[in-house]
Amino acid sequence: MRSEISKRIDQKLDSYLETLHQVNQTNLQAVKLRMLDLEDFQKTGQYFWNQLKIFDVSHINFGNTKGEFIAAGLEDGYKRISEKLSNKDYQIFSVDENGRRRSTVIIKPGGHPNEASW
Repeated sequence: MRSEISKRIDQKLDSYLETLHQVNQTNLQAVKLRMLDLEDFQKTGQYFWNQLKIFDVSHINFGNTKGEFIAAGLEDGYKRISEKLSNKDYQIFSVDENGRRRSTVIIKPGGHPNEASW
């Protein structure tokens, strides 16, 4: 019984890690082909949000050396886009079915995603 449970856990973990690798490789290729511009957080957030429809992951994000951050993922049970630009507060946005920002849901002055408990 333990052997069977261990085998299933290994399979689930392998599958999950493979999915994360696929997301990273897909995004790397999109950047190399100039289909994804990591300087354009508006489009990058929408791109990541649409990837959530394809891949079984809870978050897809990117951070740069300037401390900026863009993510799409589940926030309080809702799919949201989170963004931290160097000259703005950390913001979380609601989105429409295509990942376009609708409104700001939360503004965290002085907040940064690196301070999250995850």
